[in-house]
Amino acid sequence: MENTLEVMVIEDTQAIRTLKEAVNGAEKNRGIVNMEDPEFKIEFEKVTYFLWINEKSRVIMNAKDTHDLYFI
Repeated sequence: MENTLEVMVIEDTQAIRTLKEAVNGAEKNRGIVNMEDPEFKIEFEKVTYFLWINEKSRVIMNAKDTHDLYFI
């Protein structure tokens, strides 16, 4: 995330719906975690999220609540 300044605006309503369902359906995992820098920063409905995606997991975190991770 910190090494890139590329911005992507998603306007496709189906893609937005899918993103919203993923965020709302994510499984909460409470606890202080030591995470690498996020791969992506998403601004969605006036909330900023950090996103990590790899072969094993998809994790999202509200930028204002760093004590909770959500598994998508």
